Amino acid sequence: MTASSGNLTTQYNLRWSEDLKEKVVDASKENSRSINQEIVARLEQSFSAPTEKPIANKKIDVCLQISSSPDFDLEEDEYQSLILQFDPAQIPMKGDILEIESMDGGIRTFEVNKRIINTTTSGHVGFTLELKDPAE
Repeated sequence: MTASSGNLTTQYNLRWSEDLKEKVVDASKENSRSINQEIVARLEQSFSAPTEKPIANKKIDVCLQISSSPDFDLEEDEYQSLILQFDPAQIPMKGDILEIESMDGGIRTFEVNKRIINTTTSGHVGFTLELKDPAE
C-alpha cells in the first residue's frame, strides 16, 4: 500500500481478455480518463447504483382496453380503458375472465380477448389486455 494525496491505494494485477481491455481503452478515451481511472469509476458506479427489488416484488402496470360492441355498450361515464397493477406471474392470459368492480360497487365481467406485451428501449415491460363481453 502506498499513500497518494492522502488516500491509500492498493495495486492489483488484473487478468482480462484482450477484447475487454480494448473496450475499456475505448471507453477511457471517450471519457478523457486513464485506463485506471476508467476501471475505478466503473467499479465505484457499480457499487453506488441503486439496488432494485427483485422482479417478484414488483407490480406491473397493465392497461385494460374494453371493446364495445352493439350488444355491449359502456355507459358514458365508464372508462374505455384503465390501468391496473398485477404481479408479473398473475397477468391474465387470453381467455381468462376478469371481474372488475366499478366505483358504484357493481361487478362487471370481461374476457381477455388479446394480451399485448409492450417493451421500451429502456427495458420497461408493459402489457395491454383487450377485454370483451364474455357473452360475445
